[in-house]
Parts: sequence; C-alpha cells; structure tokens
Amino acid sequence: GVKLLMDKYRKGAEVDIAGSDACLNQQVEFGYEWMGIAKYVFGSSTIVQKKGLNYRALLDWFAKHPLFETAKAAAQIPVIYGNSVSVNGSGRTYSSYRDPAATMATWTVAELGSLKWAMEELATELSEWLDEPTSKIERLDRLTEMKALVAKGERFGNVSYDLHTFLLILNTWARENLENQAGQRFASINDRINSVQDTLNKSVLSKYIGEKYQKGLLRTSKGVAIWLPATPFEFKEMFPKFLRGKFYSNELGSGSSQWSKFVEHFSGSPR
Repeated sequence: GVKLLMDKYRKGAEVDIAGSDACLNQQVEFGYEWMGIAKYVFGSSTIVQKKGLNYRALLDWFAKHPLFETAKAAAQIPVIYGNSVSVNGSGRTYSSYRDPAATMATWTVAELGSLKWAMEELATELSEWLDEPTSKIERLDRLTEMKALVAKGERFGNVSYDLHTFLLILNTWARENLENQAGQRFASINDRINSVQDTLNKSVLSKYIGEKYQKGLLRTSKGVAIWLPATPFEFKEMFPKFLRGKFYSNELGSGSSQWSKFVEHFSGSPR
C-alpha cells in the first residue's frame, strides 16, 4: 500500500527518512519492506512502550539544525529516543516513560539488499549442513543441534531474536567445529556468517540499546532482530504471514527465498 502511494504522489521517488512507533519495525523481515520507499528507516526491534518516539524532541532538534544533512538527522533519532526513555535522559522536557528494555536503530535501506543476499548464502550453507548426513538419525542430531543454538539467543519481547547475538553464537559454533574437525564445510559457513555480520554493520547507521541489555552479548547489539520460531505452534501461526513479505520471496519476486526455506527446514523434521 505504501509503495502504491509513493508511486502515485512522488512518482516513485524515495522519502529521505521513514519510521514508525510500531513494535518490531527493526526486525529484518519488516524493515525490508521499506526497500525502494525510503533512504533511511528508524524503529524498534522490540515492543514499543506506549508513548513511543518523543516527536517534540525530534522537532526541536530539526528547529535547531535547519540545514541538517539527511544522514545526520537519521543518525540522531536513536539518540533522541534514548534520551527520552533512559534513566540518564536529558531532563523532563524530553522524557518519555522510562523503559530499560527499549531499543532503537536507524539503518540505511540501500544496504538491506546486500544483507538479504548475505543471509541467503548463509541459509544455503546451513540447510546443506542439516541435509548432509545420509543417516536420518544423524540429520535429526544436527537439527537438534541447530535448534539448541537458536535457543541460546536473546529474544526481544518474546517475539524475535537479536540478529547480532545470533550471528555471534553461530560464529563461535562454526569456529569450534573448524578447530575440532577441520573441513571446507565449516570454513564456508564461517565465511558466510562473517559476510552477514559485515553487511549488518554497514546497514546500521546508529542505534540505542536500553539499560536492560548492557550486560552480556546484547550490549553489542545493533538493534536489529530476526524472527525464528521457538515452538511448532509459533511456526504454524507466523510462517504463512512472513511468506507474504518481500524478505521471504526470492529476487525474482516469486517463489521462496533460501532464508524462508531454511526457517521451514529448521522448524520441521529431518528430511
């Protein structure tokens, strides 16, 4: 719907900065919907508390910086949000409800194409690793191992996993296997993990991570989440909905992406 409005009123020209107070806007699957619509997108990777972004503070910043560069303004939004929800915020004028579990990130939408491509390659490697054994029992062991790796991740709002943390867990797993049973498979998986991490770093222009997450792996979070089902019921409930989105379709716009195939494979029984 947004794309149709853009084509009608802006002749397809992108807006400079877009975002919303919707929960999970910085989940990759939702963020990817902004491709071709905006240059920069801001949002939360978790549940948004009821006041959302402090637009009064944002408008005040615009008023004080009339000749701002687009990228600079986009990068400032997580800072403004952080000041309004953190314990150490900048005073009553700009304060919202205190929310130690808040996150906010701004990413460069053009980089999301590279991020998706890198995740497609990683998904292919992980699916091939799951399918590699000839024995069904061994394939079940690998599926169980992959599910245990995902379960180690940090979940935002009991909905989606922090993408950066998930990549760190996968990276540790791949390097340990490379040391214990050196082989081309894990060298290739590790390369794909690093590629996703590199493109994620390039995608995120700025971020704010709440006080709740300042310990452990989440302190290095990029404020970006990814959905992976925690239960069969969640998979059955959510997967068909994600299939309708751009991120779960292939580059030709029809059929499933490698990532969606991996999620389906990961959520099912060994093949």
